[in-house]
Amino acid sequence: MGSQLTPLKLNIWRKYLTLLGCKFDRIKGDHEIWVRDGLVRPIVFQCKSKEIEGYHIRTNLNTLGVDVKSYLSTIKTLK
Repeated sequence: MGSQLTPLKLNIWRKYLTLLGCKFDRIKGDHEIWVRDGLVRPIVFQCKSKEIEGYHIRTNLNTLGVDVKSYLSTIKTLK
């Protein structure tokens, strides 16, 4: 499936989503829900801890239509 994605601090993940044009929509339970026009489904991730796990990043990248290489190069600029 490719390279293993490492956990990322939630504040950086939120910056990344904002950079891609996503907007915070709501919190439901322990999950944040973000939306963007043109997405088939919303971006959903757990917000109870300070990091988002790699498998949640991968799932959300698939929803966003972003490849891992592009994600990693953009994340370097946000840290």
